[in-house]
Amino acid sequence: MKKPLLVLSILLIVSTLFAQWSTNPAQNTLLATDKAYYNEIKISTHETSGNTFIQWSGSYSNGWSPSIQKVDFLGQPLWGSDGIHISGPEFDSYNNGIAMAALSDGGVVSCFANRNGQCIAVKIDDDGNFSWGSEGIVALETSSCLRTQIVAGHNGGFWVMAHDEHYLHFRYYHSDGTPGGSQITIRDENDKNITFGQMVLDDNDNVFAIYLKEKFDAAYYFKKSMHIAKYATDGTQLSQEEQLMSEVSISSQICHNACPDGLGGGYAWISHSALNNLFEVYMFHFDSNGHSTISDTTGFIVSQPDGQNFHLRP
Repeated sequence: MKKPLLVLSILLIVSTLFAQWSTNPAQNTLLATDKAYYNEIKISTHETSGNTFIQWSGSYSNGWSPSIQKVDFLGQPLWGSDGIHISGPEFDSYNNGIAMAALSDGGVVSCFANRNGQCIAVKIDDDGNFSWGSEGIVALETSSCLRTQIVAGHNGGFWVMAHDEHYLHFRYYHSDGTPGGSQITIRDENDKNITFGQMVLDDNDNVFAIYLKEKFDAAYYFKKSMHIAKYATDGTQLSQEEQLMSEVSISSQICHNACPDGLGGGYAWISHSALNNLFEVYMFHFDSNGHSTISDTTGFIVSQPDGQNFHLRP
């Protein structure tokens, strides 16, 4: 029997962009009507107001750049017929990893790489104004920004993260756009690449950085291991780097993510087929000090292997 194959594809279609609020699939909420090629949609909801920000990337005159629409909890778009387009920075023809998050002060921040490889953050306040101008601020300096991440804090601040070909960079910013400390850069002493960083915050907005170290193995495979370290908003390192997952040979296409556990620590997980040729989700847990609570650095499989399906997320 053939194993079902999950194919993730991006549809680049010249059309309108819709969201679904009603229970009738024929009644959709129109978010945008312009002629951009819509792609890479992000969604983030403000926990108090219930307003939802929806970001999409599109091909515009300034390159592959994002637009954001604000929608209230009843499904009513609030920022015009096509949302607010971020038109200040110059983008490449295609841009990897454009991230976005709703902030606790009611605004929203989008972060991305500009044409020069810098990581840029643009904030739009609750009224639809650019808080730091349409050009935004240079949030991180990298050699060639490949992917960005952003996590909102509790007081309107946020952490922004990006990795280039070799290093992981991140930094905390207050709600007014001023940095909490210097840029943090993680390197590997053995010159392994540091990739696919994820962030989990504690109640004081200190950040757990969870990331992969990798080196080429063969064909499409890399030897990867997962690590964690904790940092304060002023850039102080609060815990030494610790290994969550021991090194395994994994296909370059993987699913890796992390989330808080509600007790000051968090969970991290990764999907791969290194042990049994089946894609399974392997889970790891760390406490409030960033220490692994699981002695087996292989992690534990979330579901029972069934031989018929690829498991990508818990």
